[in-house]
Amino acid sequence: MQFLIQGDRGVWVEYLQLALTRAGHPTRIDGIFGERTCQALKNFTGNTDVCTVNREVWEKLNPYLTGYRMHTIEKGDTVFGLSRRYGTTEEAILTANPLIDPDDLVVDAILAVPLGFPLVPQMVKYTSVLTQWIIDGLVVRYPFLSAGVIGKSVMGKDIHSLLDRNR
Repeated sequence: MQFLIQGDRGVWVEYLQLALTRAGHPTRIDGIFGERTCQALKNFTGNTDVCTVNREVWEKLNPYLTGYRMHTIEKGDTVFGLSRRYGTTEEAILTANPLIDPDDLVVDAILAVPLGFPLVPQMVKYTSVLTQWIIDGLVVRYPFLSAGVIGKSVMGKDIHSLLDRNR
């Protein structure tokens, strides 16, 4: 992940701005790490002293880039409650976890919870990194999909494939 500081510009700043916006801290997605992005980052992290993005911050932002988070079931959890907690739908959770019994969630089991926003963004530049995040999110949201690599591009980047395992 790219280390970012206020004043940086480029596609990694766009990804930061996309993740912050999806996380409920909207900022203009313009690729400029200015004061608005800094304030949104401070609101997201709760750290009012520093305006930098390191590995730890990227890890916290990752669910807002891949479109899902993993949740360990606790006593009292329900699919309905989790859907409200994470701003998604019961249907999305059940689709991503086809083997669970929604009426008998097992404590300490881990569920994939797709977040409630469209996975494929239209307002940022695409790179191989963004493509990988989208593929990761699709495979979690739709477990009948299988991702693979079918070759390399002339730039040496992976050429991805998605297959429906049910066909």
